Amino acid sequence: MKKIFSVSKTTVLLLWRNGTIPALTVMISSFAVFIFFATNSNSNLTNELHLRLKYALISMSVLTNLAVLYIGVFSLRKDIDERRFHTISAAPVYRSQIWFGKFIGILITASIVFITSFSSLCISSYLFISNWDKKYSSEKLKDNFLTSYMECMPDMAELNKEVKMEYAKRLKKLIEKQKKEGKDQEAELEGDIWRKRKILLREIQKEKQIIAPKSTSQWNFTWSHSDISSTGFASIIFKSYSNNRKVKFKGTWSIEDENGKTVWIQNFEAYPYLEQKIKIPTEKMPKSNKFTLKFENSGKTYLIFPIFNNGLKIMYPNRNIYENAIHYMLFSFLGIAIATALALTCASVFSFPVAVFVAFITYLTGNFSGFFKNIMHDLSFHDADLVTIFYKSVISFVLWLTQMLKVPPVSSTFADGISIPTLKLMTTWGISFFIYFLIIVFIGTKVLKNKELDKILTK
Repeated sequence: MKKIFSVSKTTVLLLWRNGTIPALTVMISSFAVFIFFATNSNSNLTNELHLRLKYALISMSVLTNLAVLYIGVFSLRKDIDERRFHTISAAPVYRSQIWFGKFIGILITASIVFITSFSSLCISSYLFISNWDKKYSSEKLKDNFLTSYMECMPDMAELNKEVKMEYAKRLKKLIEKQKKEGKDQEAELEGDIWRKRKILLREIQKEKQIIAPKSTSQWNFTWSHSDISSTGFASIIFKSYSNNRKVKFKGTWSIEDENGKTVWIQNFEAYPYLEQKIKIPTEKMPKSNKFTLKFENSGKTYLIFPIFNNGLKIMYPNRNIYENAIHYMLFSFLGIAIATALALTCASVFSFPVAVFVAFITYLTGNFSGFFKNIMHDLSFHDADLVTIFYKSVISFVLWLTQMLKVPPVSSTFADGISIPTLKLMTTWGISFFIYFLIIVFIGTKVLKNKELDKILTK
């Protein structure tokens, strides 16, 4: 470990002396602060802070990771190409120790840049609040900005199963109908055939969400009661659509615990097509880890709460913004670590220009994995011919290779005042992440150990 820390210390000192660390710190901090003050929302202090922080944090994170990719490739590849690596490895220092020393050194460098940039945004937020020219009580600021809320979504497993079964039945009839009508080449090219299948799925989802007059709908939730803060208010946040947007819908919201006991009930009346928020005192929330949220439609209009599009959720106070910042930084450092490992592995395998290209493309592809997943979703509505199977196979393989480089969207989550579900992420995403990380590290150190460096020519 002494040799690894010696290499890492040397890496950090060299990056400091050649001006890399100071330059990156000033550049990324300045850019993040610029984005913060250049962004604007709807002149509501809370919304202003959330939106400004979101864009600033995303920009800061992307720039930091791109800088890490380039520095990682440059640091290791330059040592190899200029044969300094040969001198170090000729001493009683294993090549894997050099690799890990570089890894720790660059990770420390990125951490310095990241923490400084994040601190500059904290100062910017403080100055922005201090200079806010409108009255805004400290209590409102505490509830709406300084407190982070855990997001609790309804359990969709049973409902998705019902939708899947119904879709399979109707899809079979639709395909038979399309076959009888005959495939029109122009319609196939324009996507009319697969688009009808996609619309069919949306129609079934819509049907499952309809709440008829004088009827009741319910949704099951799973949460951890110990996570809720003892003070403050939980909130039901929902969107609603109706067959008559000019008429208010009426109903009764209620919460039942695991034993079916009603612990909270409230009448409600509002216009549809607007996002609504209902506050619930935290002491009224159920003590069980499972509960049921019900809505009884007592009006005369049909209602839809778009639960398939995150249109219904419960938010409850969980921790303060400072504690949430620590959780945010944890996942940000994990993202920096995987970017560093990727850069050093690419530098071990390829020449400098190729390594930079591969590292950047791999990182960007991983971050655009959501775009490729949307393509996969659309392809699932096509007929399973050879072309479709080929496209899906290629995209699936690319996603498998790169999607672990994408850290969960903690920047947006933190900026929106939502508590980062660290334990949940670690038990789901975290396991795959660490396996992926170990694979990258193994490839990088193995290739560097077995590579015939002496065959590299120097001018």
